[in-house]
Amino acid sequence: MLKKYKNCCYYGPVKDGKKHGFGYLHYFSGRFFEGLFENDQKIKGFEMDDSELYVGEYEKNQRHGQGILKTN
Repeated sequence: MLKKYKNCCYYGPVKDGKKHGFGYLHYFSGRFFEGLFENDQKIKGFEMDDSELYVGEYEKNQRHGQGILKTN
């Protein structure tokens, strides 16, 4: 399913109207996220833009737990 939000587009499975499973977020700013969602929240994946790359875990859509951050 393709779903458009105010600041991004989401492509992936939806459960009860919420992002759930493996999907992709493309922010209009150029940032990109690919990974797992559960109940509309990022759980694990990678996120990148022109200046940084993060691979790891999330909690409440924030980087949290095990992860690696690389910056230019």
